[in-house]
Amino acid sequence: MLGVERELASGTDPERALALLAERAGRTFLGAAGMYMLDGGRLVAPAGGRGIDPAVAEAAAVACGELRGGFVVNDWPRWRGASPEAAARARHVMACPVLAAGRLRGVVAVSRSGDAAAPFTAAELSELQRFAVRASIGVRQLDLRAAGERRDQQLRTLGRLGRLVSSAPCLEDALQGIALAAAEVTGTAVAGVWVAEEERRLLRLRALSRADPAGDWRVSTQVWGRGVVGRAAAFRRPVAGADVASLAEGFERSWLADHGLRAALALPVVAPGGVVAVLALFGHGPLDPEDAERELLRALAGYIAAALSGALRQGERALPEAGRPLRTGSRAGDRPQRLEALYTLAPRQAADQ
Repeated sequence: MLGVERELASGTDPERALALLAERAGRTFLGAAGMYMLDGGRLVAPAGGRGIDPAVAEAAAVACGELRGGFVVNDWPRWRGASPEAAARARHVMACPVLAAGRLRGVVAVSRSGDAAAPFTAAELSELQRFAVRASIGVRQLDLRAAGERRDQQLRTLGRLGRLVSSAPCLEDALQGIALAAAEVTGTAVAGVWVAEEERRLLRLRALSRADPAGDWRVSTQVWGRGVVGRAAAFRRPVAGADVASLAEGFERSWLADHGLRAALALPVVAPGGVVAVLALFGHGPLDPEDAERELLRALAGYIAAALSGALRQGERALPEAGRPLRTGSRAGDRPQRLEALYTLAPRQAADQ
């Protein structure tokens, strides 16, 4: 186990550490072992050894979730929890859950095959739990690595966005870039920017991150204090809704329902003169940004304020004329389509140069 411990302690290659852990489990229990990861439904098998059959590992993961703990099943083919596909691929099976941050992330499972295979014992299941504890460390390291990579990508996105806002030829392009970035860094289905006119108590949609499903959202004026966007402006604080239908009104509600968008998060952009805009995110599931994402959203709000301030200095209208078509992120032949392509390809072009 020392090699596994060293790999986990270094944290340099959690995937390799998990593969070594599976290999060691196979040798320890004289069977085929592996770790089935629920995220993505993939099997981490021994690097050079014989791994557990993927169908058996998947069935073991389902069983651990239902039983809320580890188990030993001797005479696996006759067990009710074994799928027809998995039943024929092992004689005896034992598995323990792998938990990270209080959530089931996978299982460490071992199987034995053949009529002469010895059944597993309670003592062996207790020993397998030690492997599961070490596997949870590897899973946590994978999470931290993924979070770091995601954070780096988000920071690169903000850097590109800063250059875009400062060089955009018009307010429309700047806000479109912000909407695209907001959807990217938060992973939401749709992001939009509504520009406020506080004296008239209204907000008008200026940019959406996608034409599909956003293409059928006409230029829409939101009344101050009504709907998700209007409430964020009136209250001057974020407004979130896991059941967005209870907050949305009129056309907004029907549009969200038509596209299966059940959650929303609207953030007011407040400048010295008052509320100047609202950034809204819409998703298919609950929107609960982590602390790092909240910092990114605050940065995006700052970019919106800077874009509006620059437009006013240049004498550009902050609100479009009523009835003017809205440009969204991917409508054929539109300038935002070219903008999105530039925005997406810019890092690769820079790397090639």
